[in-house]
Amino acid sequence: MKTEYKDHPLAELFPIIQSHDLKELAADIKANGQQVPIILLEHNGEPKILDGRNRMRACLKAEVEPITKSWEELKKEMAQAAGTMEKISALEKLQPLDWIVSMNLKRRHLSDTQREAVAAEIVVMREAQEKEAALASELDLDSDGKPKVTAESSEQERVDDASKTLNVKGRNVRKAVKVAKEGSDELKKAHKAGTIKTATAEKLLKLDKKNQDKLAKASAREQKRVEKIAEKAAKAADKKAGKKPRGGLAADKAKAKEGQSFSGAIKQAIKAVEDLAEETAEKVPLMSWEDYSKKVISRIRALD
Repeated sequence: MKTEYKDHPLAELFPIIQSHDLKELAADIKANGQQVPIILLEHNGEPKILDGRNRMRACLKAEVEPITKSWEELKKEMAQAAGTMEKISALEKLQPLDWIVSMNLKRRHLSDTQREAVAAEIVVMREAQEKEAALASELDLDSDGKPKVTAESSEQERVDDASKTLNVKGRNVRKAVKVAKEGSDELKKAHKAGTIKTATAEKLLKLDKKNQDKLAKASAREQKRVEKIAEKAAKAADKKAGKKPRGGLAADKAKAKEGQSFSGAIKQAIKAVEDLAEETAEKVPLMSWEDYSKKVISRIRALD
């Protein structure tokens, strides 16, 4: 019987590879052996997979005993290879979350949607950890017998940090956080896999969870239909809440027309000033700036 470990919550931030890719990885491990060890990190009193859950599944499939290494052993090896004191000092501060995000972004080709979903999960995870720490601090008294105060970041700070780490836009991460907190299980799964884009997933939250699940299972070919349903659901929710209609093709055309009108007025004003400048230069070369300004204003007003 091969040794098997459970996944660490941090490892679950990133999606599992597809079944055909897992078969290929298992075949490669069976033929050439496991080249990269699985990294384990203690969680709730037992070692769990921080990095390498795909390799673990492939090893089990190939019936190969997995090669593992603890997080502490990995950090020690990296410190020995670092060379300079500056790098060693940086490694001492290295957190498992930062390392696993860095490793997965290097080795995987994640879409913007997938990175937004990961960033959202980091925000939600940090929020839960800070609340837990705050609760624990209430039971932890200082020398004066008062509860110790723990620093808690704001939602905006958490979003900014995660956006920077995953190199995605903050506004999209805020939408993704809503999906992570309020979405149905199937919707969250589809969003994390990158099948449903963040903006669409957020609009689908206007539907009940049964319909979210149904639409989340739609194939890649049906995504245009899903996007239209999401847009309709969002507009219906806005109308019910008394909000102004969302921008569509008609709104875009109206804006363009308005822009053209304004642009035309500016062009007319410029032409009037140019004509006035030409007249002034010919007839009154020594006109004062004050008088010239008055004439310019008078000429532009005459355009109305």
